[in-house]
Amino acid sequence: MFEKLSDQALKEAYENAVLLELDIDFILLLEKEINHRGIKTNQLTTHRNPTNA
Repeated sequence: MFEKLSDQALKEAYENAVLLELDIDFILLLEKEINHRGIKTNQLTTHRNPTNA
């Protein structure tokens, strides 16, 4: 799904999604791809609690 995104673009998309508190399912998709690629990021698993959304 995210094959065409560079590692840097994927990392930025994830960090912005967390910062903007986008949909948790979207954040989890980005995080899954980050983990798959082995990318290091400062914000992994900074999820909102879905029940508090």
